[in-house]
Amino acid sequence: MAKVTRTITAAAEQVYGILADGWTYSDWVVGTAHIRDVEASWPQPDSRLHHKVGPWPFSIKDTSTVIALDPGRGLALRRDLAAG
Repeated sequence: MAKVTRTITAAAEQVYGILADGWTYSDWVVGTAHIRDVEASWPQPDSRLHHKVGPWPFSIKDTSTVIALDPGRGLALRRDLAAG
C-alpha cells in the first residue's frame, strides 16, 4: 500500500471542502482522466465515486470508496481499480 503525504498551508476546513466535492477528484488525483459519476451520499463512508484512470485509449474505469471520514478534517479513500 502506498501512502502519500503533502503539507499544505491552508486551513483544514478549506482542504476538506475540496476533498468533499467528488467532482473535483480528477483535479487533485494524478492519473485520473475523467469523473464518470459521484454517488449522492459522497463523502459518507462506503460511498463511491466512479472515474477513469490513464490516458486514452488505455484508460480503465475504476472507483474510489470512502473508508474513513473525519468531517471538516480528513477523508480516507480506497481506490478499486477496474471495479467500474
